[in-house]
Amino acid sequence: YAWQKIYKTYFDKVGVTQKLKKHSVKTKKDSIDFDKAWKNGVWNCYQTLSFDLKKTDSIKGKVYKWSGILKELETSKEEMSLYFLTTTPKETDSELKDFIKSTLTDHSTKKIKVSIVTEAEAEKFAAQVRKDMEKSKVI
Repeated sequence: YAWQKIYKTYFDKVGVTQKLKKHSVKTKKDSIDFDKAWKNGVWNCYQTLSFDLKKTDSIKGKVYKWSGILKELETSKEEMSLYFLTTTPKETDSELKDFIKSTLTDHSTKKIKVSIVTEAEAEKFAAQVRKDMEKSKVI
């Protein structure tokens, strides 16, 4: 939903969508797959997460699910930058937004850098991805 409705438009506009590949990260007990990734020394993986849900419990459940996945990713030998491309309901209170951000970005380590991108930042973020790809000669 978040990809089709928002992010893909901006990634297409700057011409980077077709440069994204699937990437699988091997961890101690599993393998975590990302549909959208590219490499410039480390893997840059993009995961869409829609928090545009009616119930706070559903939002928190999704955050806790990804918190667990991030914990497993920490067991990987691979370095990566993981970007959550998110959508949130218009009336989300700041406490819930803080919860989402802190719970997910608290998993940033030397090996895994976790960032959250919001709908409002989507266009600027896509332009930055393009610049980074150009700098790395991916484009």
